[in-house]
Amino acid sequence: MRRLLWNLFLVVASSFNYASISLLVIVWKLDLLYYLPMVFIISCMIGAVVVDITRSIIYTYTCMVIGHTISIAIFLFPYIVFAESVQRTNAAIMVVLNILVKVFLVSAIVYFFGAILGCFLGEKLLEQIQT
Repeated sequence: MRRLLWNLFLVVASSFNYASISLLVIVWKLDLLYYLPMVFIISCMIGAVVVDITRSIIYTYTCMVIGHTISIAIFLFPYIVFAESVQRTNAAIMVVLNILVKVFLVSAIVYFFGAILGCFLGEKLLEQIQT
């Protein structure tokens, strides 16, 4: 039970981290030069905590998908709540999806390498602690 709660907390926290970085790209038009190191660091943290390579890659991509979904929902929330016209809502959806698909295509490899590097760092830290 404790392990399940730990993994759930890891997924939720990392998802909100990815959502906040995605919102920086959507709202503030953050350059990819700043986006990629932030994503790499979060992926490294996930890998260092999980230590298993396959699980860390699965967690990283799961958190990324959940984070992008949260950021889309946050960005579109005012359009839905204030009952904007259908055309404006559809335009906002197209803009957000266009930005996030481009960001995902560029950063998918960065997620992968960050998770792998984090696994190796976490494994080395565990070896240092055990000795």
